[in-house]
Amino acid sequence: MKELDFIGYLVVSLYYVGTYDMKTQKHPAWALAHKKPGTELRFLHGNYYLYAYTSVYGKEKKRDRKISGPLLGRISEKQGFIPSGKRKLEQALDARNIAKPHCKEYGVSLLINRKFSRTIDLLSQFFPDHWKLILAIAYCRLVYHCPLKNIPFRLSQSFLPVYYRLLPGNIREVKAFKNCLLEAGLKDAVIVADKGFYSKKNVDLLLAEKLRFILPLKRDNTLIDYSLLANNTFKKQNQYFVHEKRIIWFQEYSLPWDKRQSMFLFLDESLRIKEEQDYLVRIATHPDDHSIDYYHERRHAFGTLTLLTGIKRKPAEVIYQGYKSRMTIEVLFDGMKNVLEADHTYMQNEQTLEGWMFVNHITLQWYQQLYSELKAKGLLKLYSVNDYIQLLTDLKKISINGEWHFNEITKTASRMMQKLGVSYE
Repeated sequence: MKELDFIGYLVVSLYYVGTYDMKTQKHPAWALAHKKPGTELRFLHGNYYLYAYTSVYGKEKKRDRKISGPLLGRISEKQGFIPSGKRKLEQALDARNIAKPHCKEYGVSLLINRKFSRTIDLLSQFFPDHWKLILAIAYCRLVYHCPLKNIPFRLSQSFLPVYYRLLPGNIREVKAFKNCLLEAGLKDAVIVADKGFYSKKNVDLLLAEKLRFILPLKRDNTLIDYSLLANNTFKKQNQYFVHEKRIIWFQEYSLPWDKRQSMFLFLDESLRIKEEQDYLVRIATHPDDHSIDYYHERRHAFGTLTLLTGIKRKPAEVIYQGYKSRMTIEVLFDGMKNVLEADHTYMQNEQTLEGWMFVNHITLQWYQQLYSELKAKGLLKLYSVNDYIQLLTDLKKISINGEWHFNEITKTASRMMQKLGVSYE
């Protein structure tokens, strides 16, 4: 017999011998003792192993078909059943009943409970059946500016007013301001209006009613004196302050015809450069409305803000921040208009609209309270209200095996919380 033929004969012989042994071999009692329904014994390499299996009915052969499952463990005559490493881990996890970890926003929820507890007390007092829902919606408006349809999702990601008056948008009379102040019982209030409100008549009415005010002027108002900017001497008196990491230069002007009011002209160089660049670009893209001649004529007005005020003996920085507080609140109103299309509301009745505006009013109160806190602690040059809120969302709690633990927090958020005295312990 040739060598190759002999090797082939030997392989075939060994195959039949192995098959014969596997089919005819009887498993010992100590191995069979561990065989349970849904398991099968296998004798491999001189050892017994226990595998899981399932039976599935096969349509083609019209009978059950066995599908092998995972290895459960090894069986030894002396040691008995020895679970596999993977099976040991599964059993350990099952014994501890470890649930899937959950990570929830906690920082702003903590802030609301600690900083706005007065609001929570009043809501629970006057709205005992709905105060939690009102609080939840106000939370979503403060953090995410989201519409009603997105509130359930935002709440699923979270751990969890004094006076307002709703007026038609076309009412701009000074009497409305005074009535609001009287009805609210406010004695020390400042009216901050937009650029469209100024007129000599309105200013005279505010002064006659002894109302304090801050009014921005349009840049083409004839009251504004740009001469110091035009001849490049605006900064010679070295009058400036820092607001949200930006240098703000200013000049104060008294009005000789009326000592009850004064005017501040502010210059933000960062804004000036941006506006100047934007205008020069528009000369090429929108030549009908922009020209190089007009640029040279009005370039000294870029980056400026002029405020007329009836508040006397207050630093320029206080007047500027007073106006900017209105601007930050307007961001919320713009968000409400743009995201919710609240300027053409789809509320079905006046009561629903009142409720929605009430919730937004609570949010604005919180916003203003945070702004006042940043202002009182001299932190507006470092953080905006939005910075305050968004950095707090970095503080999260994570649920591990049914217990809540604080998650890691960024250094920036940690530093801010220390400066504001917000503790999460």
